[in-house]
Formats: sequence, C-alpha cells, structure tokens
Amino acid sequence: MPRNDARPEDWRRRLRADGPPARLLLIEPNAATAALLRGVLAWHGFGGPEVVADAEEALDVLGALSQRVDLVLVSLPTHDDAGARVADVLRRCRSPVRLAGYGGALASELARPTRLAGAAAYIDVLARRGIARWTHELLASPWSIRHILKTSLVPPTLDAAWARAIYGALPGKPFAADRLDAAHPSTL
Repeated sequence: MPRNDARPEDWRRRLRADGPPARLLLIEPNAATAALLRGVLAWHGFGGPEVVADAEEALDVLGALSQRVDLVLVSLPTHDDAGARVADVLRRCRSPVRLAGYGGALASELARPTRLAGAAAYIDVLARRGIARWTHELLASPWSIRHILKTSLVPPTLDAAWARAIYGALPGKPFAADRLDAAHPSTL
C-alpha cells in the first residue's frame, strides 16, 4: 500500500505554537542544490525559504525582510566571503536571528578563511542527522547571534572542530572578544 506523504496546506513549523511561521534564508550558489534544499525544508514544514546565490543578494533580502528572518543557512565554503559579510550584518540585528553553515564536512571547508562568529552550528548535509532536523533544533535553541555575543560562549550545538575554527575555543567555553573583530584572522 503506498504511503501518503502529502502535508496539509497550513502545516508550518513555528517558533512558538501561537507564533508566525519560521522565516529562513538560504545562501546557496548552486541552483540545483538550492532547489533540493528548499524542497526538503518546505516539505518538513519550513514554508518556502528565501533562496539567494551570494552575499549581495542575501544583504538585499535581509534589508527587505528587516527583522523577520529567524535562521540564515550559509553554504560553505564560500568563495565571496558571503558568510562573513552576512554575519557582520546579522550581528547588528535586534531580533534573535540564528546563523548556521552547512556543507559536506570536508577538511578543505575548515581550512578556508571566513569569519562566522555568531554561528550556532555547522550542518553536515551528508550525515544521517538531516538539515531539517538541525533547522528545527536550532530554531528551538536559545543560541541566536545576540545570545552568543552577549554570553561570549561557544554554542554547545557546534562541533568541536568547527568551534575551534570559528571561536578558538571548545563548545560551552568562553571565547575571546577579538574573534568578533572583522580583521581577526579566523581559520574557518
């Protein structure tokens, strides 16, 4: 007997039971990958995430959506320093937006110089724990960029290798304030 995978039209993941649907921004330069991830996230109830190809488009969308983005997912490695520029803008937002990088968990991704201070997680899209589950957990977590900057703690949702690359400290430990400086030579 075939299973019914259809979702009701009004089924959407929400930040709170009585709140609006979660708003996602996906920065992905590859159109096929963007379409795939958008479909996966939409099927899991995250509506239709805004999808952009680079930092310039992301900054335009962030300006248009102002305080209405809940989670920004950045494809790594970035070739135009998109993650760093978007992270710089998100750090100035008043709303509790969350930031996460995603990719295939390759060693080369860790070696690329990018500043992502404020990131709560790195999502390995090749792992069993899928991007939809991570997205749900990050939206439910307190680890917004604002919370990370206020506490100066590395989010426990971040893998140890990525925590060292981004913050120079292990998950759950404090990080140095100079990691937030745009001139810091982070090795993410």
